[in-house]
Amino acid sequence: MTENLSDRINTLIQSLGIRKTTFAEKLNVSQAFVTQITKGVSQPSDRTISDICRLFNVSEVWLREGEGEMFIQLNEDEQLAEVLTRVEFEKDAPFVDMMTAALKSYYKLDDNKKAAVNELIDGMLAEISAQKTAPNQD
Repeated sequence: MTENLSDRINTLIQSLGIRKTTFAEKLNVSQAFVTQITKGVSQPSDRTISDICRLFNVSEVWLREGEGEMFIQLNEDEQLAEVLTRVEFEKDAPFVDMMTAALKSYYKLDDNKKAAVNELIDGMLAEISAQKTAPNQD
């Protein structure tokens, strides 16, 4: 359990892999205010805590009290939305453009073609999982 709210917010920012500036921009607060919160100088308002939980899919119980899991478990559609939100943080225009085009193309496919793409992706994920769990053969 992380000791206090400022520690948990620091942990969250690190887990998201973003800078305090990006965190502040997403919350529509100043970077100086985020620094004050992370140092324990200031406390976030209830609204700011609510915004953090909503924008970053964080458990309010974890953020306020340090209990349970940091992130709320998402279904597949919610996970996709989360990935797209994180891609936005990256500001890697070629990657974002490629992902946007791929998703638009996918959603234009008929159900049979979507099923084929899903089968391909499931196969790739299974292969990746198998490689991670296979003993090292060096």
